[in-house]
Amino acid sequence: MSTIRIQHACTLISQGFESVSDISYHSGFLDAQYFSKIFKKAMKITPTQHIHNIKAQQDK
Repeated sequence: MSTIRIQHACTLISQGFESVSDISYHSGFLDAQYFSKIFKKAMKITPTQHIHNIKAQQDK
């Protein structure tokens, strides 16, 4: 179940969401800190770092 939520979070980030709390809420997590912990465990990068990476790719 968390895998689906993390995939959804990645989609939201790709769509331009920049607030970790908004992304966590819209992905079904009630606690942004818990979301960040699960995201980092799954993706090997923090949500904020992923947001910056995606934004940098889109700016190219």
